[in-house]
Amino acid sequence: MRLDPNDPRLTAYVLNELDANQRAAVAAALKRSPTLRVEVENIRRTAAMLSDAAASTAAGSAIALSSAERTAMIDAAASSLP
Repeated sequence: MRLDPNDPRLTAYVLNELDANQRAAVAAALKRSPTLRVEVENIRRTAAMLSDAAASTAAGSAIALSSAERTAMIDAAASSLP
C-alpha cells in the first residue's frame, strides 16, 4: 500500500475506522515511513485535543486552546503542507 501524509486512511487508522486488512496495510506502511509515523502522531495529538475540547464543552466550559495547544496545532498543520 502506498500512502502519502495527506491520505485520509491515516486518520481512519488513528480513529480505528479501518477493517483488519486495511489496518494491517497501514501499519506496514508506517513501519517503512518515518514521515507517515510523524503524521500519524500529529493526527493523534489533534484528535486528543478535539476530544478534550468536546468533553469540556459537554461539561459546560468554553472551548479555548492554550498557547501551547495553539502552537502545536499550527506547527502540525504547517508540517503537513507540501
